[in-house]
Amino acid sequence: MNTLAWDLAGSSVAELRDGSKAVALSTRLCELTEWRQPQYMDTLAAAFAETGDFESAIKWQERAVSLLHDDQNRREYEDRLRLFQSRRPYRQPAFME
Repeated sequence: MNTLAWDLAGSSVAELRDGSKAVALSTRLCELTEWRQPQYMDTLAAAFAETGDFESAIKWQERAVSLLHDDQNRREYEDRLRLFQSRRPYRQPAFME
């Protein structure tokens, strides 16, 4: 479910993106995990950024960063936070053929 929401939020292919669906899916994931999983909040933030709601994107990305228990993902999460603060959505890198 998170993979689908992530793809809907930030696919490099515009026709595959659907921010509203991504918000709905990732919100449900956060609810099911009692708002304790930073990776789902990261997806929720990307979904809000895709809809143009950068205030919510920043809020949830900051929360995701604060819940990280290790530094492995911190740089990536903080990079996305800066992206949202500059009012730009996240885009996954395009696959090489």
